[in-house]
Amino acid sequence: MRLMVGLELDLYASYLYVIDKDAVYYRPKSDGWSSSSCAEEPSEDKQTYDSSVSSTYASLDYDFTAYNYYNGGRVAKDTLVVGSLQAKVTFERATKVKFYMHWTTYDGTFGLATANDGEDEEETSLLNQLAPELDSPVFTVFLRLDNEVNGTGQFALGGLAPDTC
Repeated sequence: MRLMVGLELDLYASYLYVIDKDAVYYRPKSDGWSSSSCAEEPSEDKQTYDSSVSSTYASLDYDFTAYNYYNGGRVAKDTLVVGSLQAKVTFERATKVKFYMHWTTYDGTFGLATANDGEDEEETSLLNQLAPELDSPVFTVFLRLDNEVNGTGQFALGGLAPDTC
């Protein structure tokens, strides 16, 4: 079974983050994070990751710490499918999430940054994990800055976007 998720493209992040089905949404306090979840329910359109429905899931049995809106979770491996590309990748299952992620239009983060120096094989960037499967180790982002289309654009992984470059 495949789960279709909407991912934000992030030029600063280097990993894939998806919101876990058991995620707890936290509100910030002046001294850290509240210990109780928000009363609000996520949007009906919010897709979350459920490892129990994947035949290719593997837990790596260690946690990740905070990144931006994700304040902790578990590291795992599973098959990622993007168009015709399919690869087994290490990613982060976010189980502690900032409360406003309830209402975002995306379900996770597709990190486009390259790996940091000194990262081990299990912690390599998403792009480095996908590079062996790509025709070329590049990506193209084309954004239409037009109010009529709400800033939509095109993302090409493994080459140039033929309609825009």
